[in-house]
Amino acid sequence: MKTLNPTYISWVTLMSTLIAWSFIGFFSWSLSAAQAARVSGDAVAGQDAARRETELRLRVLARDTEVLRAELEENTRATPLSIVESIESVGKESGVSLEIGQVLASAPVPSASPSAPSVRTISVVVEATGSFTALMYTASLLSSIPLPSTINQLHFELPPTSASNPGSLWHLTARVSVLTTAEI
Repeated sequence: MKTLNPTYISWVTLMSTLIAWSFIGFFSWSLSAAQAARVSGDAVAGQDAARRETELRLRVLARDTEVLRAELEENTRATPLSIVESIESVGKESGVSLEIGQVLASAPVPSASPSAPSVRTISVVVEATGSFTALMYTASLLSSIPLPSTINQLHFELPPTSASNPGSLWHLTARVSVLTTAEI
């Protein structure tokens, strides 16, 4: 009988070992690729779920704030005349003589959406004369008029005593800014 040469046996063993390691490497690579695909799929699914959740929250927020947005839109449609009338009603309520000194409208601020109205600021200078307590009450009422407004400046002054101004009358100058979407 003929026996195999030990050199051939070592070469065959080396080749079979290389083939086995190739299969092991391919199997390991395919497992790694499958795991990467699964992780990538999980990440995409997570992003989709987060996007859907964000869209759902936005829809719920829009639905929940619909009444408030309508009320805000109604409040910001005030015309300069209605703004002045609201401020004059503060004088009647507080019992002081109130005068509107100046009404200035700023240029409209362009809105982000073409369907949304542009917003502008109406600045009103208000002057009032009365007792200090009445003027403080007037300032309090000016800060709470039912319009989107801010008081930019309040100036209280006790003018010198004269025939036209008894010693107890104070003078108030206030600058009130009101936001409006009305066309001017």
